Amino acid sequence: MGSKASHLSASETQPLLGDARSNARSPSSSSSSNHSVTVADESPDASVTDLPDQALISHGLGALVSSLLVDSVPGMSAAGRWAEAHLEFTLTIAQGWCVALGGTTALDTLGSQAFTGGDRLAVSVHLQRCLVLLWLLFIPVAILWAFIEPVLLALGQEQRLSHDVQSFLRILIVGAPGYIGFESVKKYLQCQGILHLSRS
Repeated sequence: MGSKASHLSASETQPLLGDARSNARSPSSSSSSNHSVTVADESPDASVTDLPDQALISHGLGALVSSLLVDSVPGMSAAGRWAEAHLEFTLTIAQGWCVALGGTTALDTLGSQAFTGGDRLAVSVHLQRCLVLLWLLFIPVAILWAFIEPVLLALGQEQRLSHDVQSFLRILIVGAPGYIGFESVKKYLQCQGILHLSRS
């Protein structure tokens, strides 16, 4: 046991995973190395030191995503496209989806309480109230989303970025009531313990 523990231990100057690029060039050296640890002792050929370098993976994926973004919008840099996407999704989550997710948490509590108390009719009433209330709360958010370009310009955002964000959010207005309904019905089913499809 002592020899196995010393075999797996690493010093503070020794890398835990080794250099994946040098291991990829000479796979025989990694399998004959004393510092190789096999994954679950099932395959002696695959070792932890043979894992790919994460920097190489992220660099490759970053280049792929950047090329897709640059090619998808002529005349706009990848940095500009990333800024637009970031602002769009930040506003969507902070203003819109918080209404749906936060409001349905009340249904989680009230519906579960009514269901375990035996008042199944109250569970349905809570669902209806939740839907109506959340749809009413979404109206000011939808108005803000429909006319957010002047607000973003007043906050110092660029003209094109503000226009594109407004266009994106106007499209989301159409689907938001359905998303609110989905979240509400999901919580309605969860509080009754219905977590899978019925087998009829």
